[in-house]
Amino acid sequence: MHKQLDLDRLDRATLRVWRWSNLVGWGLVGATVTWTLAAATNVVTGHMADLGQNRAGNAIAFVMAFLGTVAGGVVVGARVYRSPGLVAYVGQVAFGLAWIAWHYLVAHEAWNPAAFEVQCVFVFTFPVFAATGAVAVWDRRPHALRQEARRRRNQIRGTTP
Repeated sequence: MHKQLDLDRLDRATLRVWRWSNLVGWGLVGATVTWTLAAATNVVTGHMADLGQNRAGNAIAFVMAFLGTVAGGVVVGARVYRSPGLVAYVGQVAFGLAWIAWHYLVAHEAWNPAAFEVQCVFVFTFPVFAATGAVAVWDRRPHALRQEARRRRNQIRGTTP
């Protein structure tokens, strides 16, 4: 394989922008998976609430929130080559904060302080499960693949060992 020392500054900057956009994109894809599963769960638990099964619906919603964030993290861990846990966590938190902002600014929902705090707790704690899922999937990838990603990153930076 040829060395990438012949790249000028614009080429290196383009590669960096592409790599960062790749991380951001897969982080948002993982968050979209989580959001899609959450929306499906809301439909099911809404029907359960109509039938008077609130306690079972709440339990299902909690379990599905956990499984949905793990699924979003698994997507990130399978596709991202650098810092999959951080990418999964930040993608989930960014999506959650955008969701809260949308409800407040666009939907004009007036939450009391306790409801706002509960929303923030979910937005900042559940992505930990996404990060854990991403790292678990990343650790199952072949060691050579992880080493190749490190070697390429160091080669681009010009710090090849």
